[in-house]
Amino acid sequence: MKHDEVIKPEFVQQYIDTHKILYRTLSIMISDVNFIKACVNLQDHDLGNDWISIKYLHGTVFESLILRTYKCFFDNSGTDSTNLFRFKNNIIGSFLKEEFQEEIKNKVATLRIEDKIYRATRLKRVEESVLCLRDQYIGHGLLNADDATIDLTDIEELLKLGCELFQTLSFEPRRFYTFLEGDGYDFAREFAYTEKSLANLIRYTQLSSNNIASISCNLDPDCEENAVKKIQTLIGKINEAKKEERIERELRIAESMIKDYPILQLSPGDLKREGKDISEYLKQWSEADQEIWLEYYSEEL
Repeated sequence: MKHDEVIKPEFVQQYIDTHKILYRTLSIMISDVNFIKACVNLQDHDLGNDWISIKYLHGTVFESLILRTYKCFFDNSGTDSTNLFRFKNNIIGSFLKEEFQEEIKNKVATLRIEDKIYRATRLKRVEESVLCLRDQYIGHGLLNADDATIDLTDIEELLKLGCELFQTLSFEPRRFYTFLEGDGYDFAREFAYTEKSLANLIRYTQLSSNNIASISCNLDPDCEENAVKKIQTLIGKINEAKKEERIERELRIAESMIKDYPILQLSPGDLKREGKDISEYLKQWSEADQEIWLEYYSEEL
């Protein structure tokens, strides 16, 4: 379903603006969770002084995660506050056209985040801990670390359930997101990507921050040329692997776009090879699809 078909015209822009705010918040929270998990996984390693730097980063990101969890799920401080549950209530109560209200309401009701037992137990526990940490520990430093605790797995579970709810409330967001902003809802891929990339970032940070007092070695002059060649070959292989990874990522994005928008199946080059006129081809599609085609293939035109 397309957002401009499901949402009442007078609420379309408000829907888009709120969707983008929540999408960015959820995306950053995914990175925060995976960063903290990567830090925690290093606790069993002997990192020496490196652990001090990582610990400070861990603490800063943890505070960021707490504040964003509050903002995304529990902030009801004013009429202009934006949280996921208010977004859901606005969509079901006001934004949706009447013919779609029952369908979307029933879909949302089946989600675990809407389960009464979950909301009364685990969600309530997270809310109380987040509010305590936000108001007293982060905001005013009134508590010792041992006095205010929260289980990271509870936040991660809430985040994943929140992403599931957000996806249910997303109506083809690629139609109003630019390529730089993202696709608006592919959180499963984001979880997997950030978990791997942030774990590598922490590992490289730890390796590159070791204090080296001195290095002493003897190198046979005859080996120097071979050593340089080996290094250059290794760098070439790394660059080639990065290039292949980028191409593979671009192909996945292209395949996903073509699946969602059949108009993209024929590129300007395809039409030229088949002897077809671009304007005649575009006339077969809606104006919205034509705009997507022109934007997607703008560099080929």
